Amino acid sequence: MKMLRSLIQDGYTALLEQRCRSAAQAFTELLNGLDPQKIKQLNLAMINYVLVVYGLAVSLLGIGRPEELSEAENQFKR
Repeated sequence: MKMLRSLIQDGYTALLEQRCRSAAQAFTELLNGLDPQKIKQLNLAMINYVLVVYGLAVSLLGIGRPEELSEAENQFKR
């Protein structure tokens, strides 16, 4: 749980500082290790998951990789 919080904080801090590559890396790592079916077991709400996917999408747009938004879309479909 501590690692999840750290990755979320790192991702959004990077976005605030316009370090989109770092943000994308943090959000990707987080989503790769997060099973949406087990969100409630981690005491997270679905909105938390949606915000992480949104953070990934924003960071991909920020680094000029809109074609990779399908990656974020696939996360929504999980």
